[in-house]
Amino acid sequence: MTGTQGDINVGSATLPTITYTATGITDSNIFPGWEKTGTATITVAAGGAGKFDYECNLEVTANTKFTDLYFSAESSNATIEDGFSGEGKQISSADGAEGVQTLKIAHGTIETTGEQAIHTITYKLAFKDDEEQNEQQGGNIAGQVTCKLSGEAKYTDSQQKGQ
Repeated sequence: MTGTQGDINVGSATLPTITYTATGITDSNIFPGWEKTGTATITVAAGGAGKFDYECNLEVTANTKFTDLYFSAESSNATIEDGFSGEGKQISSADGAEGVQTLKIAHGTIETTGEQAIHTITYKLAFKDDEEQNEQQGGNIAGQVTCKLSGEAKYTDSQQKGQ
């Protein structure tokens, strides 16, 4: 048998930087009609190609007095968890000590071929319209939306046509 030997070039995978920013939801002395809106942005920097799974949570660290605050979210990129779209989900101080709780609000997958990729989630915390909230005025709430990678990062080398 005759043949030719070839070289196999093996490089190293380059995973891009993945970051997020999110608007806090902390406020005090809240009165009926109050609302707070924010945005969470998940960014995969230009660089290596791949699929990156993430999830975002609402972390309420203090919630005094409130039983009629609703948290809602929307996104054209992420999947919003059940109950958080539309009017949203009730965030009550009756849930845990002073309303302290962590709720998964969204998840998604960012897929990139080496270009920068961005997913955005907008959210709102507000009193429900047309309901009496006089007993809840003057309360405080503190919280943040946090995002993290979930699952495994799947690297692809689109220029070498490999996986």
